[in-house]
Amino acid sequence: MADEIVGFTGSRSVSDRMRRFIDGVLDALDPDTDSVVTGGCVGVDAYVARAASTRGLLVFTVLPANMDQADPGWDLYCDEATHMPAGSTYKDRNAMLVHLSERMVGVPAYGEHHPKSKRSGTWQTIRLCRKAGKPIDVLNQEGID
Repeated sequence: MADEIVGFTGSRSVSDRMRRFIDGVLDALDPDTDSVVTGGCVGVDAYVARAASTRGLLVFTVLPANMDQADPGWDLYCDEATHMPAGSTYKDRNAMLVHLSERMVGVPAYGEHHPKSKRSGTWQTIRLCRKAGKPIDVLNQEGID
């Protein structure tokens, strides 16, 4: 059993700044005791799974019911997975990520006060995490479009 289970949520695209942030978090984890949880989609999820796996970290994936945004190679870097049931929403999947994680890492494409944040699944997950009272580290994207 892992000492720390760290969930990741993020955008469908990954910048160099995001990669550096993610790499810093992953480098601080211990492959002998820690694990990561991702949502199995393109972008940050895929990068985290690949980067965590190459570091020897256990990767658990919570796949959405609707696989339209899923990374086609999600299973290449995944040790364990669960698939959300038919009819469940991305919000259900995001809530499961929060539930399974002891802490979360948010890697949004833009800041919380950007107009697009209201419809963002990443920000939805960050808000669910805050509501659950779990710790979360968020890459500051304020002022970045």
